[in-house]
Amino acid sequence: MHATFDAWTTENGLLTPTLKIKRDRLERRYAAEIDRLYAGHALFDPPARN
Repeated sequence: MHATFDAWTTENGLLTPTLKIKRDRLERRYAAEIDRLYAGHALFDPPARN
């Protein structure tokens, strides 16, 4: 689990106007944190990041 104090808002582009998450933007923004969470797990093979 990773907690953040960053707000997810429509203004910063992480939510749509109907308050749905923009998964691709969240994955890009938190790529390093996501990779660290899964690092060392044998079943996880991280995809190549562009």
